[in-house]
Amino acid sequence: MTSGRERPVTPGRDEFRALAAGGRHVPVTCDLPGDHETPVSAFRKLDDGVHAFLLESLEGGEKWGRYSMVGSRPTLVFVARGEHCEILEDGVTRPCAGPPRDELRALLAARQAIALPGLPWFCGGAVGYLGCDAARWFEGRPAQAAAGAGPPDAVFLFTGVVTVFDHVAHTVKVVTHARGGSDPDASWVAAVERLDAEIARLEAPLAWPAPKSGAPLGQPASSFTPEQFGTVVERARAHVRAGEVLQLTLARRLSVALRAPAFEAYRALRLTTPSPYGHFFRIGDFCLAGSAPGSLVRRTEDVIEAHVLAGARPRGRTAEEERRLEEELRSGERERAAHALGVDLARSDVGGVAEPGTVDVSEWMEVERHSQAMHLSSTVRGRPRPDAGPLDLLGACFPAAGDCGAPRGRALELIEELEAAPRGLHTGAVGYFDLRGGLELCSSAHTLLLADGRADWSAATVITADTGPEAAWRDTQDQARGPGLALQRAAGVGR
Repeated sequence: MTSGRERPVTPGRDEFRALAAGGRHVPVTCDLPGDHETPVSAFRKLDDGVHAFLLESLEGGEKWGRYSMVGSRPTLVFVARGEHCEILEDGVTRPCAGPPRDELRALLAARQAIALPGLPWFCGGAVGYLGCDAARWFEGRPAQAAAGAGPPDAVFLFTGVVTVFDHVAHTVKVVTHARGGSDPDASWVAAVERLDAEIARLEAPLAWPAPKSGAPLGQPASSFTPEQFGTVVERARAHVRAGEVLQLTLARRLSVALRAPAFEAYRALRLTTPSPYGHFFRIGDFCLAGSAPGSLVRRTEDVIEAHVLAGARPRGRTAEEERRLEEELRSGERERAAHALGVDLARSDVGGVAEPGTVDVSEWMEVERHSQAMHLSSTVRGRPRPDAGPLDLLGACFPAAGDCGAPRGRALELIEELEAAPRGLHTGAVGYFDLRGGLELCSSAHTLLLADGRADWSAATVITADTGPEAAWRDTQDQARGPGLALQRAAGVGR
């Protein structure tokens, strides 16, 4: 590569001055050859060891996963625990006065940018996660007493520079944003310098050490034994039969010691369970690594979408077994009923923030295949109301009905009672808010928490009135298999 200043920067100084009039945020970009880097190699070069992210398309093509985004060195970090939040900026941490939802809403509103042609929808904004308990932000329920334990309820990194891979156009864009202010020329020069610095990091040679033999992965510990889980399933069925909930999603947590570096766990995950929503976050002393099959909620331009995945079977080992499992999935009464309910709930969720008469369902109960599983899939779309901001759109759909049950409020109360331990980040949401009012987040039900030499994840099942304990346990085993295989791979070969 050559230096960033020897490449055209868009917009140029004069055009930037005009676009930034009135103090507007303007994207400033530089194009790089699309065949010099991969998202993984770019992440390894850009990762500063403190705060970094990789949002990656692994399957899905243009429809559900066209772009991969890499970034580090955020300009601001938003952290929320319980009913309190704080901001880390320029090495200083300051507490926020308001509740987390209001503070995050204000941060996003203050950073909206103009759109330029030819740019991907996300080229800067806030990337991060919300844990399951952040659902209280949208429901008015008080935080749990143990809110200070474990990872924060939410963390969002406000990007400085983002490197965006377009897997359809085979291009790479390095993007930053600058505000006009009183001296737009100085703002433009500073933006170009940020691009230069990031491109210099991408130009640096990258050493790939020879693989080292690692220690075998131990047997993961489970929050429930099969017998204990069976008892909880029966209790959940009683609540369903009593009419308190239509269905309830129960999860068990798994944990295992892991000596491999956290990013090696993600690299293994992307190979064993590729999906449209691969993600890796380094957030101080812990990391997240995940591979989710579908989005929770997405807004691009004038469309809000909720992707419903409910009902699953493992992939067949032969063509004949694949056909048999697909037919089981298509015809299974339990799977079809759970999926239909999920679609009805998604219609209601989207309808609450969409213009009247614009909500429809497409791709009804199609079979969507991924590396380890096949799912029944439907998509609900609508045109968002002008007064519905990004957090309103998220709050309407979060957490996913498939992750908790329905109705959402009572289901979350029962989950706290039955599972005996807070879910934390599990079955929360992972993704981004962009600088034009859009968002795209997936469920964190398929996300590993990597901290203190351990890997933690969850495996869930949907409980209806006729769900048997053995079938429920088998569902959790199927869901736990993909992360387990990835961790075995990461443990066997470290870097």
